[in-house]
Amino acid sequence: EVPSWEIPLPGLLTSDGRIQFLSYDSVGKRYFASRRNKKLKQTYTKKDYLEYSIYALSVSVHEKSETDSELSDMEIWLNRSENNAYAVLTHMKYGYEIEEVPMWKVPIKNLVTSDGNQQYLTFDPKSLKYFASRKNEKLKQTFNGKELNELPGNFKKYAVKIEGEN
Repeated sequence: EVPSWEIPLPGLLTSDGRIQFLSYDSVGKRYFASRRNKKLKQTYTKKDYLEYSIYALSVSVHEKSETDSELSDMEIWLNRSENNAYAVLTHMKYGYEIEEVPMWKVPIKNLVTSDGNQQYLTFDPKSLKYFASRKNEKLKQTFNGKELNELPGNFKKYAVKIEGEN
């Protein structure tokens, strides 16, 4: 049997002072607080708890963004629809593993530093400009397939797939 537990909500008391518990309405697909009730789903597995946590987080981020409160970096990431953040978190519930995206680096042929280090095509996202630099983990020197296709000039043909570093 899969272990499960109740989630008491001590800050939410009934009018007669009893602790309420996290309850789930499977028809309306929503969580709410209620006193102990055998007719309601009030016990949860780890996967259920993750689902509730994602739900509570989405409500919290939505409320903060509606009131112009300052959002943390994580909340900004969650709030951007193009990130598919909630889909990623929900897939984690089912053991989803993120597929590694192939990445490439672009060593610039015949261009080395004065101390002999290879220089690589580097992108500055602030200025939207490319430049040459020795290998530096703090700089954008790796490119996914889409970015590789958008490189200026002939640089794509010098791209080298990065094996095992993703």
